[in-house]
This record gives sequence, structure tokens and C-alpha cells, in this order.
Amino acid sequence: MNPTTLPSADEPETGGSLTPTAAEPETGGSLTPTGNAPVESAPPLPALLTVDRTDEIFQQLVAELEPRGVLETEYVRQMARHAAAGELAHQSLAAVRRQVARLTAPLLATTAAASGGADTLLAAVACSGGVDRADRRARAHARGFQRAQERLRALQTERRRPGQTANDRWFPFARERHCEEFMAERFRRGQQPCPRCNATRGVYLASRRAWQCAGCRRQSGLREGTVMHRSALPLLVWFRAIAALLAAPNISNVALAERAGINRGATARQVAARIRRALAAEDGGRRLAGLDQFLVAAQGAAESSVAAATFFSTPHDTQKPTSSVPIG
Repeated sequence: MNPTTLPSADEPETGGSLTPTAAEPETGGSLTPTGNAPVESAPPLPALLTVDRTDEIFQQLVAELEPRGVLETEYVRQMARHAAAGELAHQSLAAVRRQVARLTAPLLATTAAASGGADTLLAAVACSGGVDRADRRARAHARGFQRAQERLRALQTERRRPGQTANDRWFPFARERHCEEFMAERFRRGQQPCPRCNATRGVYLASRRAWQCAGCRRQSGLREGTVMHRSALPLLVWFRAIAALLAAPNISNVALAERAGINRGATARQVAARIRRALAAEDGGRRLAGLDQFLVAAQGAAESSVAAATFFSTPHDTQKPTSSVPIG
């Protein structure tokens, strides 16, 4: 039998396991993590960087552009996002330039004295990488705003294009030149005298689109004395708007814009206000260039033609009726 080794007094019996000492406390098989200090939270962003004006700009653009439908509203929202981000980018660009100037000025103090201080400082600011990045960011948002605006305008132009509906087929003006000929004709008939000498004789200058008085040689625009005077809108747009208000005096501004082909709601409101004031005035016929009577007559003639065409295209019984009274 092998001899058994007895534990000495310096090595007490442990039953096959080591007894943890005071230097090595029992951990239950896991290490206690050291440095349990709480993690500090990140400092809050400055108030300037937390301000988001996207919603505010969006509401302003909606009131101005009056989008309709999901797609037009989304383009307006894109414009608002680019506008808000562009404002912040421009503020950042100015701040970067100021900061670079502050940091660069002491370093270039000696060089500036020898080589023209302002030029050296401006060149250092312009060559800074931060300025370049901020400038690219601002220009990118400007391009994004412009793209969204162009797409919105294309949608609205297509939506507001005057359509040839059943109510518009009687409209006698198809081109801008037709409207110009109508406006020139009222000068030839003496319906619009010269504002200076009150003469009615003159000549129409087609190249200038103006009427030249034979008495004082004053040249008057075709829109002289009407609600269309000093307006950038085409005559065809005005003629359609007048026709729409004559047909429906209580038409809404949105419907008027669609019928006349006006892109902005504010412009439609101004056009409607001018026409309504002219209709209520005693000299409304002169202010409307006689269109109030001409368009009503044209519509009545068109409706009569349609009625006549409908009557003659309808098959009628041509057989002579037989008398129910016996002869002889």
C-alpha cells in the first residue's frame, strides 16, 4: 500500500478545494467588474441646432401655393425641408467663416503685415475645408428646393390647363392673337377714345400692339381703360376669367383658376376682385372692353346652334297625318 501523505499544520485539510483567502474573496465563479462609475449622459444640443422651422415654412408655402392632392403636397413639404435646412446651412457657413477668421488671424499676424493683411486672411478663410463643406451643403439644398418647385409647377400647370369641356366649347377665342384683334377692334369702332385728347381716330400698330391717336400721336396699349390694364397675364387668361364669372358669378377662386389657367391662388383672387368691381360699376361694359355683352351673345348663339343642330339631327316622322274625319 502506498504511503499516505498527511497534511501538516501549515496546510490544513480542505477536502480537495481551496479555501478563499481574504485577499481573494469568494465571487461565486464570476469576476466583479471594476470601476462601476455611472456613465455621464451626452450634453444637450444648443438651442440653435434644435430649432426646426420645417413645419412653419410648410404652412406658409401651403397658404401661398395651395397644393391639391398627395403629390403636390409632398413637393411642398420637400420645398419646406430644403428651405429650413438651407437656412441652417447658410447660418453655419457664416459661423464657419467667422470662426476660421478668428483662429487664423493670430497665426497670420506676422505674414499679414508683409503681404497685405486682408488678402491673406480672406484667402485663408476661403481655403478652409469647413467653409467648402458648408457652402456645398447650402447649394445642395438650394438645388433641391428648385427641383421640387419646378415639379410642383409642372403638376399645377397640367392640372390647371384650361380644358375644352362642354361649357367651354362656345368660347370664341382660341389664341392670344384673337384676343388682340378683338381689343384693337374697339379702338377702330371708336369705343375707346384717346386718354389725352379724347379723339377716336387713329391707326393700329400691330408690331407694338398699340393704338396711335391721329390727333396727338399718343400711343395707347390695347388694354387701356380696362380691368386688364397693367397686368402681366395674357389676354386669353383674362377673357376666360371674365367668361367664367359671367357664367357663374359665385364661382370660387380655385375653380376660376382652373377655368382660366391661373397658377397662383392670390392672382386668381385679384382677377376675380377686378372683374366683380367692373360688373358692379356703371361703366362696367367699358372696363370689360365690351366682353360682357359679346360673350353673353356668343354663348347664346352657340346654345341656339346646338339646339338647332340637335333638332335637325333628330329623326322626325315625315308621314302626313291621316284625318279621322270621314270624307264625303
